[in-house]
Amino acid sequence: MTAAVVKTHLLGALVLLAGLALVPWLAILLIGARTFDGGTGVRVAGILVTVAGFALNYACALTLAVRGRGTPVPMDPPTEFVATGLYRYLRNPMYIANALLAFGIGLLLESWTYLGYAVVLTVVMHVYVLFEERELKSRFGQTYLDYCAHVNRWIPRRPGRADTLAPGLSS
Repeated sequence: MTAAVVKTHLLGALVLLAGLALVPWLAILLIGARTFDGGTGVRVAGILVTVAGFALNYACALTLAVRGRGTPVPMDPPTEFVATGLYRYLRNPMYIANALLAFGIGLLLESWTYLGYAVVLTVVMHVYVLFEERELKSRFGQTYLDYCAHVNRWIPRRPGRADTLAPGLSS
């Protein structure tokens, strides 16, 4: 196992613990645990969405560690440009995965407070992405600009649509 993969697991666990447990717990302490009874269907949907979010998050983290030689954490970002795996179809699949995790947990817990936190988290991630994109443009230059021209920020491009990347991008 490479150092980047080990760091990704350790830092990823800390970030997920903070972002999906500690901060929402504090919000629930401050705001209160506003819950609803959604029944079995809502809880099952919560499990499915949470599992999907975790699987997508993990796939993205491993791609960034192995192909990008870094971690998803801004303190230790990938040193190589990554346009493979889910990043081939969407520029920010890890943020989508994190939003799915948060909304899934909110459904699973049947918590309006946690779902509200998921909305706030999603907005914060969007704003952060706008700043992150500037840094990626300065770090990867024309390669990143070409990537942006062919891969959407939030809506995946259709896999069947000329499944090639921008000129100069390798998979």
